[in-house]
Amino acid sequence: MVTQPYIVEQVLLGVKTEASYGTQATLTAGTDFLYVENVDLKIDTKGVERNYKHNALNALADAPGSTIFNLSFEAEYQTSGSAGDVLAPYGALEAAAGLKASVSASNSVTYVMEHTASSGFPSPGSSATVQVYFRDKLFTLTGVYGNIEETHKADGIVKLKFTGQGLYQTESSATMPAATFKENYVRVASASMSTHGYDPEFTEFTINYGNDVKAIQYAGTANGYGKVMIVGRKPVVTFKTLMDSKAGHDFIGRRIDKSTGSISLQDGSGTGNKILYTMGTTQYREVDIAEDNGVFVYNVTANVIGNFTKKIF
Repeated sequence: MVTQPYIVEQVLLGVKTEASYGTQATLTAGTDFLYVENVDLKIDTKGVERNYKHNALNALADAPGSTIFNLSFEAEYQTSGSAGDVLAPYGALEAAAGLKASVSASNSVTYVMEHTASSGFPSPGSSATVQVYFRDKLFTLTGVYGNIEETHKADGIVKLKFTGQGLYQTESSATMPAATFKENYVRVASASMSTHGYDPEFTEFTINYGNDVKAIQYAGTANGYGKVMIVGRKPVVTFKTLMDSKAGHDFIGRRIDKSTGSISLQDGSGTGNKILYTMGTTQYREVDIAEDNGVFVYNVTANVIGNFTKKIF
């Protein structure tokens, strides 16, 4: 028998919002899959060690313990190209990261941070079903919640990294669906940023939603876990900007005296393809001086105090 290796290029991943927590959603090939890379699916199984004394020196077999799946992947961020609309899998990821969409028809979609559990769910937002195909092998996870880190880098496209956990349902043999994809990536160009009243010449901007995601154990289930939840959130923004005079903006002084201020970023172009982040209150946590391509830059990390919004328009 000749083994047919599973090629890393043959990976397909889809995500869809669940009607209620842990209720498996049915994914559609034409709408629920997205371009991904660096897919990492890990099984976290905690076996119960049995170290009892008996009449021999050999070890005893472990007893089955709890099982949860850890999932991470990267994707390009895509928009629908229509104002007031978003592509389904990206909306599902935002919901699984604890955000709620507010739709202004034919105008915009604004995601806002939720702080209380939604009806039918244990956490803010809505859980997702995630399916991962490795050629003809299909893994299905339900009840998925996670965290998003989104990166805007000059001369690139907007990218996201999703890291989360889910309840394992099945591993099965299945044929990859004939998924179709959009090509509405968001190019990082003509972007504008403001930080504490200053408009920096920035080269990189990253927002991490800062979700603390936990799997909650429950004795009434076969796998030892009853649900995955977002139990905390500490959003963080990082950016790299060219060094300016103190009169231009006193990054270090504001870091020392713990001044607060707003940060905003707008990126993308064309109707339905623009992204606007607004963080009303932030504090600089770290300001480091570095050299980049022959010039001095500041690498800035800021804590987001309170809420942020993400508007696609």
